Amino acid sequence: MSVTAFETCSLDVLVDTRSATVNDLFLTSLLCRDRMRVILDDIAERLDVPIAGVNLVREDAVLFAAATGAPGWLDAMGGVPAEWAPCHRVADQDTPLTIGDLHADTWGYFSPASLFGPVRAYTGVPLRAYGLVVGTLYTMAQTPDAFGADTVAALENRADEVLHILIPG
Repeated sequence: MSVTAFETCSLDVLVDTRSATVNDLFLTSLLCRDRMRVILDDIAERLDVPIAGVNLVREDAVLFAAATGAPGWLDAMGGVPAEWAPCHRVADQDTPLTIGDLHADTWGYFSPASLFGPVRAYTGVPLRAYGLVVGTLYTMAQTPDAFGADTVAALENRADEVLHILIPG
């Protein structure tokens, strides 16, 4: 059975396109972090959560675009390997994800407690641009099972606001 050129390169093209798009959006995010943080502060207050953020997701890395309440070292790092972050799962599956207890999940070589510290719960929704999932809008809490369907709906309702800042016009 022969394989066409499209079949051999289509996934590579998609990955390359997403990575290039995410790289461009990350550069833009550096210029509009303060505007995104206003939205994130409001989300954190309305949902009564300590952390809300926007991550941009490549195949190999999750890049921190903006956050409120997150530890300061995250900004300094700029991102983490993709397999360390639940946001990668959201982007790969193109669907909202809620993890009731991050410490109960498996995260490769590191214990979940060493990666997430006191943070226990996660909810993230996809951010879609140019026909691709380019990132996530997410919240995190220190209480396990802190999020339900209402949190997902609230994040989905705010996703377009974040995208309008990242992609004006």
